[in-house]
Parts: sequence; C-alpha cells; structure tokens
Amino acid sequence: MIDQVVREVGLSRGQRRLLHDEIHGRRLTYREIKTLAKDILREYPGRK
Repeated sequence: MIDQVVREVGLSRGQRRLLHDEIHGRRLTYREIKTLAKDILREYPGRK
C-alpha cells in the first residue's frame, strides 16, 4: 500500500522514509496515509 501511495504522490526516497517513520506502528487508513504523504511532499519538497 505504501508503494502505491509513494508512486501516486511522487515521493522521493527520503520522503518515503519520512512517511514510513510517521506511519510505522499506527493503524491508518489508505486515505490517512495518502494525506500524510501529501503533507510530507509539501513540508519537505527538496528531500531526496
């Protein structure tokens, strides 16, 4: 599921890692994960 969100939102490898760290151990819906991914993209635009 994470890989699909990463592709759809267009996260870099570093941004993907931030997303992973943020959701690890939490029970989130697909929509919640996608929202977090968009937040990371906006907050860390240059993170490789």
